[in-house]
Amino acid sequence: MARDHTNYGGRSWQPFTILSEFELGQNYLNLSFDTWESMEIFDDGDGPIASLRRSFQIRAEDFSALKGENTQVFEDIEAAALSIVGANGTHYIDFLHLQAGTAVLVLSAVKNVLEDDRIRRVKTGPEFHAIIAANLALVTNVLTLAWTYAQQDECLSKLQTI
Repeated sequence: MARDHTNYGGRSWQPFTILSEFELGQNYLNLSFDTWESMEIFDDGDGPIASLRRSFQIRAEDFSALKGENTQVFEDIEAAALSIVGANGTHYIDFLHLQAGTAVLVLSAVKNVLEDDRIRRVKTGPEFHAIIAANLALVTNVLTLAWTYAQQDECLSKLQTI
């Protein structure tokens, strides 16, 4: 029997869910989803309903399988991230952490050779929003990858999404 998310715990509401964190490293992917009671509460900057936060940690064989099934998506994410940090073809993305709930983007790129030539960028506030707006293909790929994986979770897949 499906849960009625419009009457959860005796309270009537219209929850919605966002991908609040997308953290991609060389050998892992972390995903976190947050649910708020209403768009008004979210827009007012109030915190998430903690009991409805869902996090996924994809490691080892599971991560390898996910990368194998979504090779083009991962390549597109890396290409877009390298473009954002202004790295040329001699770098690869070491770390990408998109924190949508707090408007923070952390990118780290490393040179393909052994030289220590790391590029690290932290984008916040208006710059974060401008980067997101200018890189809708990156956002689409991140969301597609995250939601495809998360829909395997019965509770999360039943929530309304934006």
